[in-house]
Amino acid sequence: MNRKIIFTIFSALIALAAIRGIRYSASDAGQKDNRTESNFLNTTFSALDKARDQSVFQIKTYFNQLSVKAFSSIEDNSITSAFRIILQEKATPAVLEDLDAHFVTTYSDFYDLLFIDFSGKVFYSVRMEDDFNQNIFSGKLSRTALSKKLLERSRNCFVDFDYYWPSGEPAAFFAVSTQSSPEDHNQKTNGWMVFQLPHNRMNAIIESRGQMGRTGETYLANKSLMMLTDSRFNPESAVLRQKVDTASARKAFTSPNSHIISCDYRGIEVLSSCSNFEMMDTKWAVLAEIDEDEVLTNHFRTNIADFSDSIAEKAAYNPQNMTPSAPSRPDTSNLIRVDVNETVKAAHGTGLITHGVATCTCIIATFQNRFTFMSHISPMDEIYNSGFTPSLITENPIRRDALGALMRRISHYEIRPCEAGKINFHIIANHSRSLAGILNKLTAMGHDLSHIRFHHMPSAENANVIVTDSDEILIEWVTKNKRHLQNARENQPLSTKFRDITNYENMAGEFRTFNSSL
Repeated sequence: MNRKIIFTIFSALIALAAIRGIRYSASDAGQKDNRTESNFLNTTFSALDKARDQSVFQIKTYFNQLSVKAFSSIEDNSITSAFRIILQEKATPAVLEDLDAHFVTTYSDFYDLLFIDFSGKVFYSVRMEDDFNQNIFSGKLSRTALSKKLLERSRNCFVDFDYYWPSGEPAAFFAVSTQSSPEDHNQKTNGWMVFQLPHNRMNAIIESRGQMGRTGETYLANKSLMMLTDSRFNPESAVLRQKVDTASARKAFTSPNSHIISCDYRGIEVLSSCSNFEMMDTKWAVLAEIDEDEVLTNHFRTNIADFSDSIAEKAAYNPQNMTPSAPSRPDTSNLIRVDVNETVKAAHGTGLITHGVATCTCIIATFQNRFTFMSHISPMDEIYNSGFTPSLITENPIRRDALGALMRRISHYEIRPCEAGKINFHIIANHSRSLAGILNKLTAMGHDLSHIRFHHMPSAENANVIVTDSDEILIEWVTKNKRHLQNARENQPLSTKFRDITNYENMAGEFRTFNSSL
């Protein structure tokens, strides 16, 4: 008898331990995160440091190679003799053809080669742009950075990137002074051989993003806080057009090798690794950044089995916590009805409604002022088999993938790839059995938690979901004794709930302190 009692107690303890292992409460998630969140942020910054330092190394290597080639041209007889011959107006067509060919074979890393005499006249140019046969020290050309630098009578110098109107784009230059004869190096400068650099090569170096994710980018800025490389978020050129007067850009010049979380030039919160480096006789800032939303979403997705239950608990709807003025139920007679296992699109200004969301899940995908999709998904869908716990039954061979089909339709026919981040999602259910599967799919597709809301009332028997013709989303929770109408706008995105669960702001605080000191 005693053996039976002992066996019963032992079995109960095993069952209790199993339940405890499966149920991961919000406090458990927070405790886990307190131990790991700081390491998670440090790991992210370490990856940004690597991208930043790699970009600096490549840019320095590139410019060192160009500077050596440009400044050693004074030892290149083919180019120095051509300079003197053309300056003396003794050049034959053969001399000019040979010089052009020599430029292509030896100096093709440069965009153009200018010969400028001491008075400022541009008497030779490979590309023959609008600066040819003009004086660099007069007229419109006198306002260029090249003109101002040469007026200093510098012998050998680097001219930082500035807009150069004869080429119609930003340009930098290496200017190499020449003497009237090759034998006497003590004679005064009689002109300059000027090698013009293209800016597109810098873009090619910086755009090698490696493992920087969807939103990671590395870029350069000058002392005027203007971009020296293009932005991956702007199809137009950002070079010397995009101002980056941000906390991280300013910090790059005042405190090298800094880590900071602040708004970038787009007004979006980013994690930034910033520094500066000497480039010839100037200084550039280098910044490697990634959107904070993506970082948080990646961290959630890595630990989705741990955090999905906590997210559900945090998202639970409590009518007593809502605003006193509850919305009124609109007239739904003209709305398009969405049935179980059906997905319907509504154009802007057209309403949708679905009834009786109980064991099912409703997903709404919206693009402001363009479209709304509503999908009423049954428990036979694969979002209910998230893959995080072993299934006790054989997988149904006709299991559907409504969310996958919806996202394929949107990506193929409704939006451009760059617009994916503008879609907002609403998940409505009185349970959380499908939540992990949905979030796993959406985050794997690159959608951040900041664009996802989970509307959840565990005590409700079912829900009626309404999208009005003014694109307002209402959830009518049906309980045994009452109906509660929830406005979806009152619910926070999952990124906010995830920050609360993980105590993220306390962990990120040390990286935000720089803002107050600038």
